[in-house]
Order: sequence, then C-alpha cells, then structure tokens
Amino acid sequence: MCKNTISATSPAKINLGLRILNKRKDGYHNLDTIFCELNFGDLIQFKESNSFKFSTEGISVPKDNSNLIVKAYNLLSSKKPNNRAHYHIHLKKQTPLGAGLGGGSSNAGTVIKTLNYLWSLNLSTKEMFSISSKIGADVAFFIIGKIQHANGIGDLLTPIDSSFLKNKKILLVCPNFSISTSWAYKNINKYLNINKKDHKFAASKLPINWQLFENDFEKVVNSTYPETGEIIKSLKNADAIYAGLSGSGSTVFGIYDQKFDLTSIQDSFPDTYRTF
Repeated sequence: MCKNTISATSPAKINLGLRILNKRKDGYHNLDTIFCELNFGDLIQFKESNSFKFSTEGISVPKDNSNLIVKAYNLLSSKKPNNRAHYHIHLKKQTPLGAGLGGGSSNAGTVIKTLNYLWSLNLSTKEMFSISSKIGADVAFFIIGKIQHANGIGDLLTPIDSSFLKNKKILLVCPNFSISTSWAYKNINKYLNINKKDHKFAASKLPINWQLFENDFEKVVNSTYPETGEIIKSLKNADAIYAGLSGSGSTVFGIYDQKFDLTSIQDSFPDTYRTF
C-alpha cells in the first residue's frame, strides 16, 4: 500500500429494540433504541489526489451526489486547508443495502472522522455531530460508535456499558430483498400511540430481561415481508437468546452465547440469503 493511502473500517450496526414514539412536525420520528456497533462492515480507502474521486467495488452503490460518502466529502471539503491534498476515496462495499444495518450512514460517519484527522481540522465531536445532522439522523452514532442508547431522531446518544453482551455473538441473516426506510416509516404511523406502555430499555441493568426488547417495525415489516418473521421464529427455535429485526429491516439478527456453534443454523437458510 502506498504511504499516502490509509484504510478505515466502516462498521455496520444493529438496533437492539426500537420503539417509535411519535411523528414530529419536521417529518422525523422520535424513537427509543439501542445502537450496537458490529465487527462487520465496509472498508474505505483514502488515497491522496489532486481532486476528489470516488470509486467502489463489491455491492453496487450510486457514485453520484446521492451517495452519503459524496455528501460527507462535499460538506468537509469547504473546511480543507489549502495546503492539504484532496482524496480519492475507494469503497469496498459488503454491507447489504436496505438492510437496517446503517451502511450508508456508517460510510458518511467514517469519512467525516477520517477527513477530520487527515486534514487536521480539529473538529470536536459536537461539531462533527452538527455536520452529520445534514446527512442523516443516525450518522452521529457512527462518529462515536460502540453501544449507545439513542433518543430523539437517533441523534441524542447516551453510552451504555457493553458488558451485557460479553461472551455473546451475533448472527446476521440478510434475506434476498431490501426494505425502504421511508416506506417503513410511512406505514408505521398508523400504529403510533396504540397500546404504548411507558418503559425504558434496561440494557445497563444486569441480569438482562431480553423480553423488554422489541422492534415496532416488526408489525409492519413482518406482515408485508413474512420471510422476516419466519427468520425471527427460526432463530428463536434455534435457541437464540434474542432475535429481532434490525432497524426497519430487512436484516434479522440473533444473539447467542459465544460457545454456540452457528454452522447448522447458517446452513438451514436458503442459498439466496446471506449470513454473517
């Protein structure tokens, strides 16, 4: 690798529980969820260049201004010192699209953090959050990562002790279809304020009551895409500690003890599904 090229990981996430509280006047929704950063995601390479360039490999993604990497770069480039080089950004994409894993938001957050370092911008976390808000609601999470209790539109973050996931592993099952986030939010509105109970996810309290975690999107998604409900049922039947939808789907995840052999479970799904 050339000395003027660096690589940065762009991790995916899951939502451990997701409650949609209400729709805001600005069109966004207030939510209550726990974001968990995964040891899985994309790789982004930064190579010095005379001008900004963007290329990809792996899963096909747009390369125009609709790509969140391009949006993030354009927002940061106005702050670039004149004596600093531009970058050719190359994305090695393996996080499925429309899967509820935050792949695009993670890419944007990774670019913001990395350019802040490469260009010595010295932006504070708060300043990076402000830039993130111009791109997407959950980009802020990927600035700090780890495990965060998220409120607001996903931008009000409180760190959570990760010990409740100690000696656990997570199986991702990605069916062969994607789900539009805008579609999911549009269809969840009819369920808002129905039989809502005042509760908080208690992941910081041991032992964990895994039954507290539920994803409101499952009401909508499982009825339209029954495969997701079937995957959840399969994982629970295969002794998952917890299984549920990540975000608005389509990815379903199961949490297992570290010593649990997942091979037979992974092999039980159709070849058209991806498991990680």
